[in-house]
Amino acid sequence: MVATWRIAQQTRQAAEPEETVESRQAGQEDEEKINKEVWAVEENRGGLNIDPISVTIEREDCPIRVCQYPISLEGREGLKSVIEGLIKDGTLEPCMSPHNTTILPVKKPDGSYRLVQDLREVNKRTLSRYPVVTNPYTLLSKVPPQHQWFTVVDLKDAFWACPLAKESRDIFAFEWDDPKTGRKQQLRWTKLPQGFTESPNLFRQALEKILQAFSTPPRIQIIQYVDDILLSGEDEVREATIKLLNFLGEKGLRVSKGKLQFVEAEVKYLGHLISKGSQRLSPERIAGILSLPPPSSKREIRKLLGLLGYCRLWIEGYTQAVKFLYEKLTEGDNIKWTKEDDDKLEKLKLKLASIPALSLPSLEKPFHLYVNVEQGVAHGVLVQEWGGVKRPVAYLSKMLYPVSHSWPVCIQAIAATAILVEESRKLTFGGKLIVCTPHAVRNVLNQKAEKWLTDSRMLKYEAILIDSDDLTLEVNRSLNPAQFLYEESAECPIHNCLEIIQYQTKVRGDLEEQALSEGEIIYVDGSSRCLQRKRMSGYAVVDGKNMQTIEKGKLPSNWSAQTCELYALKKALEYLAHKKGTIYTDLRYAFGVVHTFGKIWEERGLLNSRGKGLVHEGRILEILEALKLPEEIAIVHIKGHQRGVTPEIRGNNLADQESKDAAENGTKRVMLILTPNEEKWEIPKFSEAEKKELNKIGGEQAESGKWKLPDERQLLNKILARKILEDMHQKTHWATQALCDHFLRNYGCIGIFGVAKQVTEKCITCQRINKKVLLTTEAAIWTKERGWIHASRIKGPVEEPKEWTITSEPGDTKLTLKRGLGENPSAVSLLKVEEQRVPIATSTVHHRQYRTTRDAVIPIHEMIHELERQRVVIKTHSPFNSPIWPVPKSEGEWRLTVDYRALNEVTPPLSATVPDMLQLQYELESKAAKWYPTTDIANAFFSIPLAAECRPQFAFTWIGVEYT
Repeated sequence: MVATWRIAQQTRQAAEPEETVESRQAGQEDEEKINKEVWAVEENRGGLNIDPISVTIEREDCPIRVCQYPISLEGREGLKSVIEGLIKDGTLEPCMSPHNTTILPVKKPDGSYRLVQDLREVNKRTLSRYPVVTNPYTLLSKVPPQHQWFTVVDLKDAFWACPLAKESRDIFAFEWDDPKTGRKQQLRWTKLPQGFTESPNLFRQALEKILQAFSTPPRIQIIQYVDDILLSGEDEVREATIKLLNFLGEKGLRVSKGKLQFVEAEVKYLGHLISKGSQRLSPERIAGILSLPPPSSKREIRKLLGLLGYCRLWIEGYTQAVKFLYEKLTEGDNIKWTKEDDDKLEKLKLKLASIPALSLPSLEKPFHLYVNVEQGVAHGVLVQEWGGVKRPVAYLSKMLYPVSHSWPVCIQAIAATAILVEESRKLTFGGKLIVCTPHAVRNVLNQKAEKWLTDSRMLKYEAILIDSDDLTLEVNRSLNPAQFLYEESAECPIHNCLEIIQYQTKVRGDLEEQALSEGEIIYVDGSSRCLQRKRMSGYAVVDGKNMQTIEKGKLPSNWSAQTCELYALKKALEYLAHKKGTIYTDLRYAFGVVHTFGKIWEERGLLNSRGKGLVHEGRILEILEALKLPEEIAIVHIKGHQRGVTPEIRGNNLADQESKDAAENGTKRVMLILTPNEEKWEIPKFSEAEKKELNKIGGEQAESGKWKLPDERQLLNKILARKILEDMHQKTHWATQALCDHFLRNYGCIGIFGVAKQVTEKCITCQRINKKVLLTTEAAIWTKERGWIHASRIKGPVEEPKEWTITSEPGDTKLTLKRGLGENPSAVSLLKVEEQRVPIATSTVHHRQYRTTRDAVIPIHEMIHELERQRVVIKTHSPFNSPIWPVPKSEGEWRLTVDYRALNEVTPPLSATVPDMLQLQYELESKAAKWYPTTDIANAFFSIPLAAECRPQFAFTWIGVEYT
């Protein structure tokens, strides 16, 4: 039969002159030149003459066993001919293997069946090689734009051409039940199977090595992506195609005759339509995306983003267009799809439906990259000029780093330009690049960027934008990247970036960075350090002319040195009200607040780049307000802790000394207690019994739903009151009565003293300072006069009792706590109870061990050996495995934890009654007890023996040894 191939008419851009391309057909002469062995038929699958491929899996002594689920009779009959054909040509062979995975029949549109093997368990256990796979994002950039004829070769059953080593074949065994004879047997692959995670990478490397031996004719380009080959050229493409087909046939590869695109002006390759000088998405791919309904789950959103991401080069402003989809992924489990989301998705689909054809890049011509930044997104268009018209090569867009969102737009332009230049390098392959932006990127980077960028970012951006010989920076009026394609004039005039940055960052126009020639000279400093295990904080404001202290004071001990210096700066600004003066500070952060990002923070509502509140929100607002008080002001940064006799060094050192003295010896103490923002509160809810109690103390419910006392104090429930008291106690560590007094100045709550007492008693810091102690520790001493107290409160020798006995009311059980209990935290003793049986997992769970930090290896190793010595764990061989997860403890030690989350998901739960902790707490408070001894049973779960048949599912591996 004579093969015939159609040569399609090449489509041209409107801007190009029309050319007539002759339509060619391959006749009998071309058919005779092609080796018939290259065509794929069932009895001729071919095979490469290469070394057999070996596959290594983890834990080879533990077989992969997945039972074959039932297959319908129709499916088995459909697979019978396929499997018999594979056995006949040696692709499959009978075996008896310890491994087994499942197969399933997949029905094709023509009614035949495809054999599919589920190799997911094998893929999980495979020790994968590093995947060196060509990036389709940049692959087509290698096609020269002057090439006008193309051939696409699709290799048939390419993976089956690679032989598999005998020692690796058992891994891919499966069970086959013959529908006619009823015989069950195991079969295994002798060739590289489909569905194996390593198959694309291994075949790509093998084919790449084979193509290196092919002598490519001049002016012919060959591109390979796994098993798809694209051949292009200006002339002589027919002869090169025939030569390539014969070469592939000689090497043992087979080509799908029906899918061959032979010497056409436009071909379909990897979902793209390739023609002379251009590439565009295939209509089938676009139609498939347009037909998708709105997503209803996070999985469908990720699927949609994956499909759209493949088309991002064609979509202008892609990053901004899909931003709402990424925001949906941060919501809860149930996404809320609104009418506004529908409109955004339809606009995105409209962009996709009207995408233009992109030009293929030419390394012989310079590239132009037009860049703009808007709302934290870098937009760009990479173009090349053809016939006097700029044609797009790619649309580029990227989200800027979150930290850069707080920068002025002209500073953001530096980051945007650098990011898009790196993206465009993937397509230009080192060609000359001219970058056009509406911002003076070079001037801003050299003069203003050091206040906003770290040294590492500065070096990175300078290397990308300034030190590159093949890159040119230009200032362009155009602000909209879409205007660059049609040369529309922009109405926005060129602005002065340096002036714009200064206007956007200065709180007041006359704020200077250099010292004034007249006026007061002030030095400020703050201190916060630990002395005798106590943190002390203070501040100082010093007169630089007379070298005398204007003001200093003690600050709360929980204030940091940064907070103290911000407070000192505010005091200095208040001192210079209606005066002229210069303030020196050695805190770079304070200097940045007043000169760079303070005003931007204020305009954004004092939120950082992640949308969260600032740490020093109150201090910053006070400084920005105090900056308006002086008549003329300059705030200068000076390096701290210097040696010398200059006035600046002396003044800064004096302020440092005075702030330390104020922290240690000062008497004035600033105390700031902030009550929570009432606007964020929900209206407190009360039960009917609580409402009756509120009425008894004069409470009334207002129209807003809030309960208030006659003096307008709001009544709160215990839950909200506890939150306020915990926040207050964390800042002050006041005692119970002091907390109540401060709380009752503004609010009311029934039972507030009991709530405050619970807050103070659970504070670890207060327990350490007050030296209250649990009765089970050796520091507890019984005295007739004072009862149980800490041993450090007794002077002189103390006779240690051999055991402690506590008896409450007559008739109650006597509790005896012996000394030494809990001295060995790793000691384990089994309870004398029957072995406990737990539910068995419904499926096998086998997860790899996590990467363990180096510091945890030795402690975990010692723990496991100690537990093995006590017979808590034993060595085993189990198909289950859960990863060890070492958890660091606050004392610098480690806790041995096994991650059983995956096992818990497949284990049926037990129905058990768990006591309500709040109910237990209320019952405890209702008892008129004086002492509350507590006991923490160490390693409590380890004291319960586990039945032998339940142990394998709890297996874990440590340094190659499996335990349970």
